[in-house]
Amino acid sequence: VLRPDRFSKTSDGYLLIDYKTGKENYKSHSRQLYNYQDALENLGYTAIRKLLVYIDEEQVVEVN
Repeated sequence: VLRPDRFSKTSDGYLLIDYKTGKENYKSHSRQLYNYQDALENLGYTAIRKLLVYIDEEQVVEVN
């Protein structure tokens, strides 16, 4: 079961956000967002912007 933390429609597509605690682990966490993106694209959603939000570090990372 895939459950993204937040998926919202924006004026130019969609926004997929995953909130994380602890230290940044870009490789593992971005892979998780790509898995969400693949599932959503299979449902017909396109133009998906992906963000990782590291709560403890107060950091936002865009995944490309």
